[in-house]
Amino acid sequence: MPLSYCQTQKRAARGVMRWLVPVALAVVAAACDGGVETPASPPPPTPETIAVADAGRLFSLVIPSNWRGERISDPTGKSLTARRAIEGTGPLPEGLLLFSAGFPAREGVLEPRVGVTIEPATGGLDAFVDAALARTREAFVSFKLIERRSEQDAGGVASVRTEHRGGVEGAQEVRFLQRFAAQAGVVWTVACGGPAAHWNGYAAHCERAVESFEILIAAP
Repeated sequence: MPLSYCQTQKRAARGVMRWLVPVALAVVAAACDGGVETPASPPPPTPETIAVADAGRLFSLVIPSNWRGERISDPTGKSLTARRAIEGTGPLPEGLLLFSAGFPAREGVLEPRVGVTIEPATGGLDAFVDAALARTREAFVSFKLIERRSEQDAGGVASVRTEHRGGVEGAQEVRFLQRFAAQAGVVWTVACGGPAAHWNGYAAHCERAVESFEILIAAP
């Protein structure tokens, strides 16, 4: 049986860099359910920030204090799977989402969100990023790569930072800031974004979240 327009778009969104699932699916679902309204104004600025970490103490990052987090990882579940993969004692599935948080959602309105995933590194960090961006271009009807640059932190962890905007047909554009970090055969991805129309209202929060991301578990 042929897929409907909405089924096709939702399936495409699931392929958009798996760490974007919370936002990508929200965009498509809202478009299929009558459209995403554009807020009259961006979410209010939040001067206070908090440092958060997953239940397994694998990583930490700084987010606005009013961004509501979702308990996705736990010490005996996804966090343990990720830990074993880093230690070389277990397999790691693709696109394992460990953390997601964002501005409390209003009905029919797409809000800024941040997410952290981990997955196996294939072909090196640059090849991984190339493949991720290629999936995004394929799934989005509009796509613009704003920035891509390689970095290395004081601890020697190599990373690639990207920024892009785009969207699926029938939904408002989104804008995302990402950082891909390589460690012991895995790639961590922290991504933060939301509606492109209000990027200036939350860009500083995404910048802080992405730049503050720190891997707490040491590779063997």
